[in-house]
Amino acid sequence: MAARNLQDQELILRLATDQDHDPDVQRAALRNLLRQLMSTSKLPLGVFAVSDKIAANLLVVARELYLNVPNELKIIGFDDAPIARYTVPELTTIHQDTSAIAERTANYLLEAITDRDHVELDDTPIPIQLIQRGTL
Repeated sequence: MAARNLQDQELILRLATDQDHDPDVQRAALRNLLRQLMSTSKLPLGVFAVSDKIAANLLVVARELYLNVPNELKIIGFDDAPIARYTVPELTTIHQDTSAIAERTANYLLEAITDRDHVELDDTPIPIQLIQRGTL
């Protein structure tokens, strides 16, 4: 976004915390956000959702609003949750290695318990992978 000089305030859609737990409430909030964007002719080319659950709900809302995914709106989720394989079209998502994350976290905890003063933090990024499916 910075490379294209895009203002994040205009481009980041946020759900309220209380809208994240109930699927019906979340879909209503997403529907309102998309309708607002459509009414101003500023429909985004794509949405990167912070979870596959939100991305799947966005896919349902897009279908309700007669938006063609991926032709009119591209959607990418995050986490490669099982739901990503059951949506229509299947959800493009970012896969993270949760086993490596858990192992690294457990090692930090064990080091902290045994020797608090000498915990070595490994800041090497754990690789992620784009899983391309039908929404991109």
